[in-house]
Amino acid sequence: MREFAQLCPRFAQFESSVGSQIAQTQYLREYPSIFGYADTYKNANCLRSANSAMNDSPGGFLKIALPVIQAGRIGEAAATTTREPVKRIQQVALIRPATVLPETTYTTVVGAPSLALAYLAAVVRKSGRLVTAIDAFGEAPDTFTPIEGSGLHVNGLDVQGIIDRIPEDVGFIGVSCMFSNEWPYHKGVINAIAERFPDVPIVLGGEHVSADPDYCFACCPGIVACAIGEGEDTLVDLIDALAAGRSPASVDGVAIRSDEGSIHRTTKRARRRILSELPWPDWRGMPIENYLSRGIGHGVARVRNLPLLASRGCPFQCAFCSSPQMWGTRWDIREVNDVVDEMKSLVKTYGVESFSFYDLTAIIRKDWILEFARRLIEERLEITWNLPSGTRSESLDEEVVRALYASGCRSLTYAPESGSERTLERIKKRVRLDNLLDSMRASVRAGLLQKANIVVGFPGERKRDVLASYWYILRMAAAGVRDVAVFPFVPYPGSAFHEELCAAGRIPARGEAYERFLENNVYNSFAGMHSWSEHFGDTAIRLFTTGGMALFYSAQFLIRPWRVFGTMSRIARGKPDTMLERMLEGIVVRMSGVRTSGRKTANGSVHSEHRNVAEKTQETSDQLINDAA
Repeated sequence: MREFAQLCPRFAQFESSVGSQIAQTQYLREYPSIFGYADTYKNANCLRSANSAMNDSPGGFLKIALPVIQAGRIGEAAATTTREPVKRIQQVALIRPATVLPETTYTTVVGAPSLALAYLAAVVRKSGRLVTAIDAFGEAPDTFTPIEGSGLHVNGLDVQGIIDRIPEDVGFIGVSCMFSNEWPYHKGVINAIAERFPDVPIVLGGEHVSADPDYCFACCPGIVACAIGEGEDTLVDLIDALAAGRSPASVDGVAIRSDEGSIHRTTKRARRRILSELPWPDWRGMPIENYLSRGIGHGVARVRNLPLLASRGCPFQCAFCSSPQMWGTRWDIREVNDVVDEMKSLVKTYGVESFSFYDLTAIIRKDWILEFARRLIEERLEITWNLPSGTRSESLDEEVVRALYASGCRSLTYAPESGSERTLERIKKRVRLDNLLDSMRASVRAGLLQKANIVVGFPGERKRDVLASYWYILRMAAAGVRDVAVFPFVPYPGSAFHEELCAAGRIPARGEAYERFLENNVYNSFAGMHSWSEHFGDTAIRLFTTGGMALFYSAQFLIRPWRVFGTMSRIARGKPDTMLERMLEGIVVRMSGVRTSGRKTANGSVHSEHRNVAEKTQETSDQLINDAA
């Protein structure tokens, strides 16, 4: 009290006029944490704001907020652009809002368990605090709510469902925002949470937030800070700082709003080098069984699958990728025993049958992957695993792919991105296409399922580049690759291409038009496809993507006709494992009168139980097979 009186002469005057006891009582009733934060605001601008607030506020009450002091009347708390801190933080809520997808999305894979949420929950619990982890998609994976007039739907809990799960005594709220196309919806969720909990600090993190914190602050005036990049240590340091009465400006790796209103980034936080020192992802309190029982995730088979991370970062700097902004260009990997022990624990605790490694670049060191395969073989876990993210081929020779299969790996994804050397140079993709084909042939011989990703519509790409990709698609089909997905290029915020297109005025300035751009900036919406090449338009990009996939599957089935029957059989059994099969399953499901297996609409009406949907799908698929025969 004495310290604050010295900082703010107006308070001293008020205290002398009404008495110290009354002053303390009234101030503490309205702002119980004010005195723990007084030393945060010892600069001239803050004191000027404080004095102004004293003059303007009835009864001399002072409005204290993080990270700046702002004048305002007590009754205007809900509309204030800053947050009042909470000194004691014991209960923390971590939130992953619902997923958002176009209504015309052509696959039925819509979500997966959030590794980010599980890692953050682990480090906060390790710091001695209670955690409520709210995975809005996982809590209600069967619920779809259309966003009127947008052509989008929300899959998961609505805003009120999230708010209802936040504890009343929460002292800190963290929200993860990974995907830019979801930001226009997520910002509304964040603002609703801020209105419901006006005295609780809210911090954002995730890939989208790391890519564009300035716009996040502009959209969400109630947030305290944005965590930039790797978030575990930053989150715990932020909570500790706020609990100790220190400014978020004292924490490395965050963006905050300065007292002048501009966005200031603190010192960049160094990433962890020894990943095995991190606690394992903590899935407690999350709706994991909702995922496991439905087989929801990015695994090949619909079994009890959970995601894992063995490494972080990527040493490459592809122009279309936002990884350098989020992680930098350093690649680190965990100790083999640490990864295997985590897998053993998850098998024992949750009955997991399969694992999907979400690493950006999983296989770089041949010695590591061979040791990992050897350990899995020794442990006899009776599980499968896969690599759904695009990996590189430098270490994927005959010896490695055979070891992968023997250890339980059943599928891996290659990422040539283009068959055009000119395009590869333009996008800074350092890959040798012939070596990649050699690796694909080796994985076919080993018995693995291969998927390859091709992207068309890059800035500067010409039709001859697309034709070069088509030729490479034919070569992959001849090599025996099982699955090829041809995607339209989308400029992710934080990527070099996004910055380039913004500078050229081809992406709208921040505002309503920019948000419409974000909503449609996805690769799996046929209606929303957009060409970013100056040499062909949107109609061409739709033709190029569908034509590329049609070319691949036609060639594959012509060369290996028996695969046609395997494809139909997997669709009939509800076990698709290629992009084509997932697309066809989506069509079959719609023909059966449902959105996806066991799903319900926003009004709560359940179309049918999962078993009945499977029976319908089986009947429809059997008919398709008979018709084809």
